[in-house]
Amino acid sequence: MGVESDADRLEFLNVAGFGETATCAGQSFQIDFRIAEIEQLVGDMTVRTRQPFGFARTMDLDAIPVRERSQVAIRGKTYLVKPGFPLDDGTGMSRVEFAL
Repeated sequence: MGVESDADRLEFLNVAGFGETATCAGQSFQIDFRIAEIEQLVGDMTVRTRQPFGFARTMDLDAIPVRERSQVAIRGKTYLVKPGFPLDDGTGMSRVEFAL
């Protein structure tokens, strides 16, 4: 089932559901925040990295605005938005990747 309206997207990101509260430039918004664990084989070694990312409503990110190199506080830690993000997926949601 698709998420059809801005109200539906906000409900999906509700703190009681998948979302968490994030803050940027003194303004709060909801984000589905995750940290991916990535393993890559480099020669004979396995290199493990962590990639924090999340999904938020495009309209919220545009209103604040959250742009590349913005500082976003989540879970008591401040992250820097990576270049090229937020990336609008065309459904009213945007993916945001953060530098560690």
